[in-house]
Amino acid sequence: MNSCAERFNRTIQEQFVDYHEDQPFHDLTDFNRKLANWLLDCNTVLPHHSLGLRSPATSSSTINQSAKGGGLIQKRSKPLIC
Repeated sequence: MNSCAERFNRTIQEQFVDYHEDQPFHDLTDFNRKLANWLLDCNTVLPHHSLGLRSPATSSSTINQSAKGGGLIQKRSKPLIC
């Protein structure tokens, strides 16, 4: 579990914080809004290599459909993050 948290933290650092480092965040509310928007995109729009270039939401949807069809894949309640 710790490896997933570390990977998640590294992804936020590399893909969000480092990307915006030339735009200093003086307003914590603005930073949180931008981070929340990025996380939403990350989980619903952006492709992940570990998921076959699908978004976690798309992958979760596929898993749910397989579970309904009686497949061996178990239904997930949350999108995959790591």
